[in-house]
Amino acid sequence: MVRSGRFPKRYSGIKITQSLKLQLKDAIGASMSFSGSALSGNVNSIAVGIYEELAQ
Repeated sequence: MVRSGRFPKRYSGIKITQSLKLQLKDAIGASMSFSGSALSGNVNSIAVGIYEELAQ
């Protein structure tokens, strides 16, 4: 998209706000789902992965 010139140079405040709301809803839903599973005893252990994006 960058090479073809279709990549936006700037993002509007509305798009950022909408994306932030969507990410927050996803995070809240995932945490509620995990909490429900943990309270019911279905979760015995958890693994956390940390990833780093390297620039080329």
